[in-house]
Amino acid sequence: MTSRLNARIDRELARKVAYLREHTQSTTTEVVKASIEAMFERVSRQRPLDLLADFVGCASGDSDLSQNYKAELTQSLARKAPIRLRQDASSRRTIVKKIGKRKSFAQNTRKRRAQP
Repeated sequence: MTSRLNARIDRELARKVAYLREHTQSTTTEVVKASIEAMFERVSRQRPLDLLADFVGCASGDSDLSQNYKAELTQSLARKAPIRLRQDASSRRTIVKKIGKRKSFAQNTRKRRAQP
């Protein structure tokens, strides 16, 4: 069973198809089929990792970042936002607390607006 394919191509692609037809002594249909087959072969051989090759390993950082990323993230956030870090003695986990001034101000403002 065959299917019909209609495609809109710009002048440059039409010129390339004509060039391929003339230099390979093929029909337009044969040029399109060969192009689809070549592209399919190229894409189907790629592994998912190959698609991500430009991204995997492109960043730099500490070699143990995968083990201590939470501490690194907490420290980074501490530098960027007004937060206070406190060491919890019982569990030795870092607890991040937002400075209460902003929250208190926002709550008081809402209370004042709500009052008649």
